[in-house]
Amino acid sequence: MTTHTPRARLVRNSGVLRRADEIIDAAARVFAERGYHGTTTQAIADVLGMRQASLYYYFPSKEAALEEVCARGTDDFVKGAERVMQMDVPPLAKLKLLIASHLAPIEFGKPSDRGSGFCFSRHDKAGYAVVDNLRHRA
Repeated sequence: MTTHTPRARLVRNSGVLRRADEIIDAAARVFAERGYHGTTTQAIADVLGMRQASLYYYFPSKEAALEEVCARGTDDFVKGAERVMQMDVPPLAKLKLLIASHLAPIEFGKPSDRGSGFCFSRHDKAGYAVVDNLRHRA
């Protein structure tokens, strides 16, 4: 597992946190378009109009960026499931809503939203390895 700038440290500087979020969003788009092996830190930097070296302030490697993309995508899935579980609807309706919530980022053509579509819809061994790593983190 790779490490990167802790979010708690970034929170102290909202501009840095905002930029980190922009970088993750850009990385998610590039990973979704090109796959893990087709993505380079230079490609991510190009999307943002910044120097490749500047990315390393936020993440030490492409692998660390992918891990964060997938972690945020996983968080989005969990938040969606938690919202559905709070609803006062019959079990079958709840199950249908859970499935719809889980598939929405993929179905509605937004696989770059926090990387959820990339990590869960691409047949990319590196993506699955990161997801597997995230499962063992909990």
